[in-house]
Amino acid sequence: MIEFKKPSLEDLEQLVNILMIQYMEETIHVSYLPKPEEMKPLFTKSISKLIDKGNGLIALEDGLILGYMIGLKTGPLFGNHNGIVVPMHGHACIPNKQHEVYSSLYAKNADQWVKLGLLSHAIVLFAHNEIQKDFWFENGFGKRCVDALSLVKSENHGFPKFTIKKADVSDLPNIAELHREHTLYYRNSPIFMPNKEEDSLEDLKNWFNQKNHHLWFSVINNEVLGYMRIQPRAESIVSYHNDVMNITGAYVKTTSRHQNIGSCLLEEVMNWLKSNDIPLCGVDYESINPIGAGFWEKHFTPYAISLTRRIDERILE
Repeated sequence: MIEFKKPSLEDLEQLVNILMIQYMEETIHVSYLPKPEEMKPLFTKSISKLIDKGNGLIALEDGLILGYMIGLKTGPLFGNHNGIVVPMHGHACIPNKQHEVYSSLYAKNADQWVKLGLLSHAIVLFAHNEIQKDFWFENGFGKRCVDALSLVKSENHGFPKFTIKKADVSDLPNIAELHREHTLYYRNSPIFMPNKEEDSLEDLKNWFNQKNHHLWFSVINNEVLGYMRIQPRAESIVSYHNDVMNITGAYVKTTSRHQNIGSCLLEEVMNWLKSNDIPLCGVDYESINPIGAGFWEKHFTPYAISLTRRIDERILE
């Protein structure tokens, strides 16, 4: 019979070891993921923070830990009610009991989360774990985001008609309008993300002035057509590895697409990474954005996906 308890630091080593099994299985499909022994310290540190700050449970049988599921509370998420996000390192299970253990853990956790008014549930899982994907889809979750990785490699897309430049701070006013268009683009169908219009130039400056943040843009006749930016860390824990730099924004004007602008921007990014001895490039993107997803999946391999479910708020009445 499965029993449950709150996690503690005494459980940390066992939780990390269970997670490492699932991570090593994913490296079979994405061989250039950082080595397990290099990721283990990052997982250990992150799980210890979840134990301290998170909300979740450990599943046990006869005193043996079968798995765990711990999330972090958020503010309003996919609506006006608060939510909870279970990150990639926030859950794992021994291999031969995944469906049974996840079913019991989610039912037990979700009962408490909904009572706390946490109605949007998100979970990040390894992209090639078919058992877990089937389980979450059966429980009303749908795919929303993807974390993907690529080896840094040289590409050649010919000699485009436009120019690509690496931005300095003096270029930001010329890029700001495109950045604004990018932000508002996500409000459109079929994405429907209610991004708010903000001061685009100030937002760009705040981002650009942070350490090791870089941006490239394409221009023709003084018109900025597209941009792509990178930084050391993104949302995925894999992005924290020192071998990885991460694309955290890219956009091409809707009137300038199908001209290879995105591919040429990516080529410049890859060439810069290669010249700086950075072997891996990461990106996260919305699977609900078919144009963006179609581009990234040509160049990157998914290793994690984010699934979400929104509970009908009338359950609280």
